[in-house]
Amino acid sequence: MRHALKKILAALLCVAMLFSALTVMALPGGAAVTAGDINGDGSVNNKDLTRLFQHLSEWEVKIYPQSICEHNGGIEIRNAVEPTCVNDGYSGDTYCLICDEKIADGETVPATGLHSGGTATCHTLAVCSVCGAEYGEYNFDNHNGATEVVGACPAACIDNGYTGDTRCLGCGNIILTGESIKAHGHNYIGAVTLASCTKAGYTTYTCSYCGDSYVGSYVNALGHTGGTATCHTLAVCSTCGEEYGEYDALNHTGGTQIAGAVAPSGAEYGYTGDEICLGCGGVIVAGHYYDSAHTHTGGNATYYQKGVCDICWREYYAQMYTYDCLTDTQKQLYDVIKNSVVNLEKKSIYLFEYLDDPETGESDINVVIRAISYDHPEYFWMPRSFSVEKTTVQSTGVITDISLSFADSHDPARGQYHVTAAEKVAMQAQLEARINEIIALASQYDTDFEKEVFLHDYLCENIVYNTAAANDPTVDYFSFTAYGALINGTCVCEGYSRAMQLLCQRLGIPCGLVTGQFASWNTETEDVVYTLHMWNIINPGDGCYYLDITFDDLDEDAYPKLCTHYCFNITTEETALDHIFDEQYDRQGDYSDSSLEYNFFDTHGDRSAMNYYLKRGAYITTDNLEQVAAYINDLKNSGVEIADFLYDDENITPTDAMKAINRILTNDYGFEYRLPYGYGYYENWMFVLLVTPEE
Repeated sequence: MRHALKKILAALLCVAMLFSALTVMALPGGAAVTAGDINGDGSVNNKDLTRLFQHLSEWEVKIYPQSICEHNGGIEIRNAVEPTCVNDGYSGDTYCLICDEKIADGETVPATGLHSGGTATCHTLAVCSVCGAEYGEYNFDNHNGATEVVGACPAACIDNGYTGDTRCLGCGNIILTGESIKAHGHNYIGAVTLASCTKAGYTTYTCSYCGDSYVGSYVNALGHTGGTATCHTLAVCSTCGEEYGEYDALNHTGGTQIAGAVAPSGAEYGYTGDEICLGCGGVIVAGHYYDSAHTHTGGNATYYQKGVCDICWREYYAQMYTYDCLTDTQKQLYDVIKNSVVNLEKKSIYLFEYLDDPETGESDINVVIRAISYDHPEYFWMPRSFSVEKTTVQSTGVITDISLSFADSHDPARGQYHVTAAEKVAMQAQLEARINEIIALASQYDTDFEKEVFLHDYLCENIVYNTAAANDPTVDYFSFTAYGALINGTCVCEGYSRAMQLLCQRLGIPCGLVTGQFASWNTETEDVVYTLHMWNIINPGDGCYYLDITFDDLDEDAYPKLCTHYCFNITTEETALDHIFDEQYDRQGDYSDSSLEYNFFDTHGDRSAMNYYLKRGAYITTDNLEQVAAYINDLKNSGVEIADFLYDDENITPTDAMKAINRILTNDYGFEYRLPYGYGYYENWMFVLLVTPEE
């Protein structure tokens, strides 16, 4: 009905507009008509309107919006539907308020997905008042339902109690924390236990409430007394009759015997045997292997010139013993002082009767002690310094006595034996066992050169340079000994050199010690720095070379098996590039300057045939790349993981050399990958990794 009325009103409006546009209308016959005068009475009044409605009720009204309405009279939205959380809505159709025509269709409005209504609790979700679904999150501030108290405990002697926490049974969370209840404390009562020989006295305190107890108020044990311990029996207490204390490793009883002695025979090395205590079965004096199947003798052999053995008629080199370099007087002193060192004697050693000239006797003593140290690297307990005292008649100035003593203090600057007699026995046995183990491995190789390579690499791989001891010798005395190198696995240059000398002596390879300094460049001060140093002179079978294992041990964390052979069997000239030799030993010389470390052996280091890189075929030039590639292939097949080389050809860089070598390895030996390499530690030196990426 509402829409029909709007249509009629719109029609009337249109008619009114039509009539208002005409003021006078001529009718047929010439009579004039007034606009709006429908009934023809000559005026516009209500009668005209009544007549108009009568006419309209008889008309069929048709409305043409395009020609009659411009839709500028306002619009109205109809049929709109609001969206809900689950149902889509509708934006509504647009209608003209004048002609009631639909101007535009509406659009679908997506469901909001937003629930509403309901109330969440600590253990239930809110329920949507529209769709009835649960939604949102739990409200842990809205607890409902019952609660309980948990974790409550009464106070004890030392433990506080607790009132307990209030927990919501709906969600299980604690909604109210409790409070601590202070402990009421122990009530201890003491019970005394008297001391005995072996056990301390004490008082046991026990709490009368909870039974907790502790022991206090100690009284020292009375201690055992009396009795004498031996190497295999304990002392017996004269008070209680119980055995006590420790065995006395120096009080051997029951006799001794030599065990494990093997005489040299044919090509087999003999063993002197160990002196065994029959009481405890321990080694009193460890034996050692003979230098060869038998001890060569005669023929005027030296460490650098062969002689013919009087026994087997074979040529041999003599071992490098400084004893052979001493005068007769010095040899007498050598024997006396050596005996004192072996037995760890700290008392004064009277040497007056062994001196040709008391005035210069102190110089002879200096030389002899150094000679003993150089000949016997196994004497790891030998003091580093000593004192010489002269007794003089004041009235005449005549020297009547000269004595030598090693200080009894544990001050390395004064010198001392660094072990007790018992420690020496145990440590010496440990060292000999390690030496025998290494010698057994080295003896698998046929030539002295191969044995030397094994010993060099073994020491590099199993020793870490002790920088702290190098800066302060008091940090670790044993880092200056073969014991520190072979047992502790850490040392300075002296330890490396003495360990190599000791192992070579046991294998019959002439090897000695060389002292001096090495020169290095301080980049901060731009000065040359000179540092005291020790290295080896060695004869691997054809003459003397120099060997510096300290310089060759790189101690690289990234490459633990990497050691160089840069200072392996080099000549005097090559050594002197950065090594400065101390004055050569001269048996006729003056030894009054005890501050100098004299070398006992002439250099004679003019050989090159057994230089590591030349002997191994690891010296890279443009002419021998195929030879180097073949050598690398052999190393890879033998399980070697890393190898080092020298290159000395200005026509090729190390990078170009390795590119060429890798091509040869790929083409001739079927390598499926390029070998990685590095260089830069020393001039003209490089290393190659022989492990595949998968390995």
